[in-house]
Amino acid sequence: MNMTEKSPFDEVAGQYDSLFTGSLTGMAQRRIVWRYLKRRMIPGHEILEVNCGTGTDAFYLSRLGCRVTATDASGEMIRQCRSKNGMGQGSQSPVFLRASIQELDEVIQGRQFDVIFSDFSGLNCVDPEELQEASARFHSFLKRGGRMVFVVFGTKCLWERFYFRIKGNPSGMRRRKRGTPVNAQVLSSGIGVWYYSPADLKNHFGGHFQVLQTRPAGLFLPPTYLEHFFRGKKLLFRVLSVADRLAGGFSAFSDRADHYIIEFRKR
Repeated sequence: MNMTEKSPFDEVAGQYDSLFTGSLTGMAQRRIVWRYLKRRMIPGHEILEVNCGTGTDAFYLSRLGCRVTATDASGEMIRQCRSKNGMGQGSQSPVFLRASIQELDEVIQGRQFDVIFSDFSGLNCVDPEELQEASARFHSFLKRGGRMVFVVFGTKCLWERFYFRIKGNPSGMRRRKRGTPVNAQVLSSGIGVWYYSPADLKNHFGGHFQVLQTRPAGLFLPPTYLEHFFRGKKLLFRVLSVADRLAGGFSAFSDRADHYIIEFRKR
């Protein structure tokens, strides 16, 4: 995608925060990611965020004292981000730039960063060939010893298997493991979503990066499409949130969660 093309996410940008960011599950899973980031980000770190959406994570990292350059392929998402700048989001506001992963060289212009970050399935919208190309690109964007932290959809989500089993949909149970993109509806548009296991990402990035660790994010917490079921069951949801926090240190469960966190270090 180049900067003249319309992104499927342009249409949903104005509603994204209400549909996902502010949802029960969205907020709970994001808190897991933020706890992970808070222990690892140092004030003054230069952060490149890829597929930043409406900027929620960029503003959080900024409040931690990081200097954030946040990018997204959707011009409307970037418009949403810029509209929030100057609204008490932190002493040092992020810089928001429209660019797909393939266009990052044009907007980065030789800069290097301490961390590259992508949250909540941004990389699942990138096909395997593009991921392979991104590995060398990301390597050049990072300082010596720099790290990458990605939050992605895995391939063996227990909640999803249980849900589709109850619905009598064996095809749905296997959809994350097909090795082909699954069409996801974004309002009236569709977009191909690829599902990657930790081993898949290690294969794509392993030539330039070392995997440091993986962590589940949403092992007990349900996917957002089950939000309607849990809205009136706050106690149950609280119990699942606590269970998710306790399970967060077990890397073996990473690919069984709705999302997982994977951290790499530049070789």
